[in-house]
Amino acid sequence: MTINSTIKEQYEINGYVVVPSLFNSDEVDLLRKTTDDIIESARGKSKSDAIHDLEDSHDADGAPKVRRIKDPVQQFDVYNALARNEKLLSIVRTLLGTNVRFHSSKINIKSAELSVKWTSNSNRFSLCYRKLRNSTYLS
Repeated sequence: MTINSTIKEQYEINGYVVVPSLFNSDEVDLLRKTTDDIIESARGKSKSDAIHDLEDSHDADGAPKVRRIKDPVQQFDVYNALARNEKLLSIVRTLLGTNVRFHSSKINIKSAELSVKWTSNSNRFSLCYRKLRNSTYLS
């Protein structure tokens, strides 16, 4: 059984696939740093804007509390490159075939201090391709 057939079988059985170490530590570190920088750029803002969807408890004078980063692929080069990364796209093509189209992106952030039940958007960067929601978790 090839890796592609294993991935496809896992997806068909579980509805998701986990590919450990798809990205190397330098790639993950760059995504983490970029995300941290975007969150930090919300400091001093009093309301949500085109980049940040702020938590209700966000205080412009305190630490940033960001619920969502809006359209990261369209707004930040690092995420644009991720959405077009051949390693990621090869898995998407394995699951959907070669005719794939990017739809949208967002980063949902679940604060450790908030009591939030697990949701389908928990702690991930979402890229939507046709019928597949691709989520890259940064742990």
